[in-house]
Amino acid sequence: MSKIRSKRVRALLIIGLCVCLLGPMLVFSSPNLTGEGQYPTTDETEGAASLTGEVLTIEAALGYARYHNPAIGAARSRVQAAQKVPAQASAYEDPMVTWEAWNSPGNFRIDEAENNIFRLSQKIPFPGKLRLKGEMASKDAEKTEAELNAEEIDTVAQVKKAYYALWLVYRNLEVYRRDQELVTQFARIAEQKYAVGQVSQTDVLRAQVELTRMINRVTTETLALAKAQARLNALFSRPPEA
Repeated sequence: MSKIRSKRVRALLIIGLCVCLLGPMLVFSSPNLTGEGQYPTTDETEGAASLTGEVLTIEAALGYARYHNPAIGAARSRVQAAQKVPAQASAYEDPMVTWEAWNSPGNFRIDEAENNIFRLSQKIPFPGKLRLKGEMASKDAEKTEAELNAEEIDTVAQVKKAYYALWLVYRNLEVYRRDQELVTQFARIAEQKYAVGQVSQTDVLRAQVELTRMINRVTTETLALAKAQARLNALFSRPPEA
């Protein structure tokens, strides 16, 4: 009688271990819940776009922003997390195995207890409930994908605006520096003519005032250049002085 009870206990233990190992595999399979719209991970996108060219083009700026912009990166992480939820929501809960022994000896040998009770339980929801939970999670994942697309469109618009603002500052600075050189030459010529009495002091002062105005323009535009670069670098998640 003791040998029969021992064999029965061993069989129950083997069954319990199998259920614990195979239980997490008991899930509802739905091809529409996961696997579509996958986005690259951070490791895959690292170095996918760079700003190594001597001249920054709008295409290079947009490509770099799509992979390094912090707002897009956060939205992409939310999409990746949301895509893993449907499989979890549509899965069974983990099965439970319990053991109860009556008058068990001090060495906890179950074959010497007067009575051993093994219980195996698995919660099974009402039919269709898990499928609906999975579909709801899938819709939430689609929502996060739409939010990612909206974030990309918004970032592209911001990058274009910052890029052309920077381009305009460069062009203005180029024109102002060229005008400064011309005004400097005019001021030098006015001083030379004033020295020989060909022009009045008023002409010399007028040339100096114009030169000062051009110097102020160049200085102001240089500060605007640093500001425009910082704005574009912020969209690239780079230091302002990069």
